[in-house]
Amino acid sequence: MDDLAQAYVDDTSGDLDALGWELTAAMVRVCNALGAYRSSRGEGGALYLVFKTIRWAN
Repeated sequence: MDDLAQAYVDDTSGDLDALGWELTAAMVRVCNALGAYRSSRGEGGALYLVFKTIRWAN
C-alpha cells in the first residue's frame, strides 16, 4: 500500500506482470470489488480491470 502513496511506482524487480497484479489486488481491496481480470493487448503490455458486480443473463 505504500507504493500507492507515491507519485509513481518504480518496478525494481523487473516483473511488470507481478507489479500489475499487486496494484490490481490493492485496487480490488480499496474499492471492495469482487475480483479482477487481465486482458492481453496486441501491442504488448496488459490491461487490468476490476469488477464490482456480476449480472447473469437469463
